[in-house]
Amino acid sequence: MRCPYCSAETDPTLIRCEHCRLDRQAPLLWPESRVYGVRGIGLAALVAVAISSVVTLLSAASEIFVRDEVRKAVDAGDLALLAVAQRVELGAVVVDLAFMAVAAVLLIIWLWRARKNIDAFPEASAEYKPGWAIGGWFVPIGNFFIPLRVMRDVAEGSLRRDWVNAAVYAWWAAWLGSYCVGRVAGAFDPVPNAGATELIEYFDNLVMFGFAQAFLTVVAGSCLGMLIFSVTRAQHARIQQGLAARVPVVMPAAPGGTIGL
Repeated sequence: MRCPYCSAETDPTLIRCEHCRLDRQAPLLWPESRVYGVRGIGLAALVAVAISSVVTLLSAASEIFVRDEVRKAVDAGDLALLAVAQRVELGAVVVDLAFMAVAAVLLIIWLWRARKNIDAFPEASAEYKPGWAIGGWFVPIGNFFIPLRVMRDVAEGSLRRDWVNAAVYAWWAAWLGSYCVGRVAGAFDPVPNAGATELIEYFDNLVMFGFAQAFLTVVAGSCLGMLIFSVTRAQHARIQQGLAARVPVVMPAAPGGTIGL
């Protein structure tokens, strides 16, 4: 028999699951609580995060081409080729940011819905209110830790697994690492009218930092994708079971007439 909370195989003779220690006979949802669908938006967010990670990796790979073209342009004194290389770099950055923005919007919507559902689960508790699933990303300084804690609330309230906290912290650590690498790389931007040596050095650094940032982004995307998939599947299954249990059973009406003895 599977536990409705953690989906692990449990002893049907026990009231409490031996894995998550929750009462398997307790209601899955608070009566009259409102729940939100997470399956569609979860799938969209999962696909967007995967595509964004791949685009970031391709963008880093394109910087090798840009660096080589810059070297050719510097050696040949070809300003037109240099301009083309710089446009390619700019285009790769714009495309990368565009896909990242789409993934971020879908993630925030999914996180808000998933956090709202936690309030409908009787045994779950959360440190942050649902509004922080949106606002936490835009609060200065707070955006370095609030989204992490909201995700932890959602993951712990939806999943009863030992790996949950590790996945949440690995996602956030890799994401912050990617952000920090990008900030460090920005400090090496060339000054206006930089010479040939400075340009080549800049693009060499761009390749190095680009691949470091791409690696951390892929790690963060993998951990985030695993969390989105697992939380979405767990919440969807629980909501379906909980809503089904709310449906009143209508007994057939007794036939008319009186019964005499």
